[in-house]
Amino acid sequence: MILNKIKNHDGFTLVEMLVVIGLISVIGTAFSFFDFNVFKERSLNSEVELLATTLETARERSLNSINNTTHGVVIYPDELNTYIIFEGKTYESSDKSKNVIIDSNYKLELSPISVREILFEKISGSIVKSGNISIVNSDGVVIEIINTNHEGAIHW
Repeated sequence: MILNKIKNHDGFTLVEMLVVIGLISVIGTAFSFFDFNVFKERSLNSEVELLATTLETARERSLNSINNTTHGVVIYPDELNTYIIFEGKTYESSDKSKNVIIDSNYKLELSPISVREILFEKISGSIVKSGNISIVNSDGVVIEIINTNHEGAIHW
């Protein structure tokens, strides 16, 4: 009779506690091998695609001669975290009320020699001054290049 009273106590046994601690340790170890640089890489790739799409949009607007003028893209004007599609020969002389502002979700580091303003000619879509947009990491090493040529092609 005394033995029955001892066995009916509520609570966890030592074995149950060790099993739970072991499972938590295994799950924690599995997550520690997960590389958080994957998130950074995906953000970078997404931002490069956004910039390339912005360039393609400006080129299409020029090809279609929207508002009968040239269109261009300026990257990070005035150190703002944006790309701007503008109408006219330069960003500075453009009508700011007609600009399309695209917010950047991930601040790209551009090399000092990267082209910051790209202008597409109306109807032909060719680029007045072609060049590369070189994206660098914090050490200054080029990790991605968006190439533009004089015909208006955009490669990344």
